[in-house]
Amino acid sequence: MPRGRKASPDTLPKWSLPYKPILLKQLTMECGITQKDFADTLAPRLGRRSLSRTSANLTINRGGIPVSIPNYKRTVEQMLLERETVRRWLADHGLSIADIWREAANPMRSNYPAGHAERSRVGTLAGMARTRNALVLRDPNSIHEEETSMQKLKIPRNILQKYKLFKSPFDDDPRNDKEVFRSEEHRYIEYVMLDAAQNNGFVAVIGEVGSGKTVMLRAVMDKLLTDDKVRIIFPQIMEKDRITSGSLCDAIIMDLGGASAKSPNKLEQKARKVKELLEAQAKADKNVVLIIEEVHDLNKPALKYLKRFNEMVLGFRKLLGVVLLGQTELNDILDESTNRDIREVIQRIQIARITGLGDNIHGYLKHRFAMVGADVDKIITREAVDALEKRLVDTDLRGDKVSQAYPLAVNNYMANAMIMAHEMGEEMVTADVIHAI
Repeated sequence: MPRGRKASPDTLPKWSLPYKPILLKQLTMECGITQKDFADTLAPRLGRRSLSRTSANLTINRGGIPVSIPNYKRTVEQMLLERETVRRWLADHGLSIADIWREAANPMRSNYPAGHAERSRVGTLAGMARTRNALVLRDPNSIHEEETSMQKLKIPRNILQKYKLFKSPFDDDPRNDKEVFRSEEHRYIEYVMLDAAQNNGFVAVIGEVGSGKTVMLRAVMDKLLTDDKVRIIFPQIMEKDRITSGSLCDAIIMDLGGASAKSPNKLEQKARKVKELLEAQAKADKNVVLIIEEVHDLNKPALKYLKRFNEMVLGFRKLLGVVLLGQTELNDILDESTNRDIREVIQRIQIARITGLGDNIHGYLKHRFAMVGADVDKIITREAVDALEKRLVDTDLRGDKVSQAYPLAVNNYMANAMIMAHEMGEEMVTADVIHAI
C-alpha cells in the first residue's frame, strides 16, 4: 500500500476489521435469521454455489462488504425484503432497508438470535438415529455405544496443528477410570447404579443421547467385574416392543444356568426356574444384577415383570437388582399422573436423571484437553466458556432453565468453535466465535 494512504475496510485483510456490528445484525437476531440461513439463502441469488458463514459473520459483525461480489448489498436487501418478519421489523423501528448498513449502537455481544434455544436443542440431537433393539446375551465388557448414533465432528489436521495438538481431545472415549470426567451429578449416577447392583436395588437412569450414561455404565461395569460377589446379567434388547416377561426369564436362565440351559415352555415354570437360580446365587453369597440399556421403548407388562423380579426374596434378602438406562422418553412412561396402570412400578423405582454439564463445562473441557497434553485456557477464553454455557441452556415447560450441555454436544460445539476461530483469524476461541456458530 502506498505510504500515507489510509487503509479502507475493503483493502484490509478481512479479519483485521474491528468488531463493529451493523443494524443488519440486530435485524437478523431479532427476526431469528441465523448466519447459516443468511449465507445459504443469499448464495444462489449471487450466482454462487455457496457462501460461508464466515462471510456472513464478516458482514454482520464487522461491516465487511466483499468487493469481489457484484451487487452484494442490493441482493442482501432484496432477499431480506421478501420476508414478512423483516418488513414488519423495519416498520416497527421506523427504518428503511438501506438503514441496515448503519453501525448499531448496541454491540450485542451477549445476545442470541430469536429461537436459539430450540435450535441448540435440535442441533444437539441432530443425526440421532434410534435403532429398534427379543433379548440376547452379551459380554458385559462390550457395552452398546448409544452415543455413536450422533456423529462426532472431526477437527481438521491443520487446525489441530494451529493449537499444537497431536490429536483431537474428542476422538477417543475414556480408556480407563482416570480418564472419566465426573461432575457431582455423574458421581451420583455412578453411586446409585453401584448401590443397586450391590444391594439389589431398582433404579432407572434417564438422560439424552450423549449425556454420559454409557460412560458411567462402563465405569460401573469396571468396578463390578472385579467384584467376585456380583453376577451381571447384561442382555441386549433387539426388539424392544416384543420384550415379554417370558423373554426376560429366558435371559436370566441362559445367563445363570449357562448357554446350554433349557428354559421351560410355560411362564410359571420359567418364573420358578428363575427364582431357583437366583436363590442358588444368594446361598453362594452372590448378588445378581440385571442391567438393560435403551429401555424407553419397553412395553408396560415388561416393566411390571422387572419390578416383580426385584421383589423376589429369600428370607429378608432380595435376589435381584435391576438397573435400567433409557432416554428422556422414559420420563413420560414413569409419570404416575398419565400411567396409573403401572403405578406399582413407578412408586418402587428410584429415578436418577442426567442433565447437562451446566457450569461444569470449563472443568470438563480442561479434563478432555489434559488427556492430550494441552491447556484448554490457551485455546478458549473464560468469556467464551460462559457464552457456551448460556448457549446450551434451554427452558422447560415449567419455565425452569435446563442445561443441554451434554458431553457429546459440548465436544461438537467446541470442535466447531475451533474451526470457526481459525476461519475468523482468531488466535483463541472467543465469545464472538461462540456467538457466530
